[in-house]
Amino acid sequence: MSQPTRRRGLTYGQVMLIMLALILLLVGLAYWRQSSLGPAPGFDDVPFSLMQNAIYDQTQADSVTLAQQKAVTPKSQGSLIFVKTNAGNYAKLSAEFNFCLIDPQNIKFWIHQGALYSPEGEPIRRLDNFCVDLTDRFDLDTGLAESQGAREGSADLYFENRGPALQVAYVLSGAGLALPSVGQLRP
Repeated sequence: MSQPTRRRGLTYGQVMLIMLALILLLVGLAYWRQSSLGPAPGFDDVPFSLMQNAIYDQTQADSVTLAQQKAVTPKSQGSLIFVKTNAGNYAKLSAEFNFCLIDPQNIKFWIHQGALYSPEGEPIRRLDNFCVDLTDRFDLDTGLAESQGAREGSADLYFENRGPALQVAYVLSGAGLALPSVGQLRP
């Protein structure tokens, strides 16, 4: 009588256990990385000093960049943007290019949350749930678009629609734009 030969290799159950161990290891590494970075800040958690010390070297931000920027502050509805206005004030915006409830037919620059501060850090105004047409210019200092009566030449932002997948925000009149990084927001 011949002895049954034992097959070499892993059984299905052993392969499943190895896969489960690998998945648990990856989940553990992701959790460790997230906790080592610290919690993601919300809009109101971003301090004025971070806006004041930001480097305002950007002249534009497009919809693709803003979609990538969304990962920096996942607790906010939009992407976090800093603007130094042409009047020297500082604005913190959680914004995106999207369809607004007031005009669901057209893409607009939607400021979900916004706050304007004086150069000394004193709050000036909130700009929450504000939609700006992509053909308009917006003055953060007054909270008005040119179509709503903002002074000619006082606008800080100008918008352009380059098609269904690309919209661009430009800074005007000596204003500056900064996109904070994860490292800047998480101590």
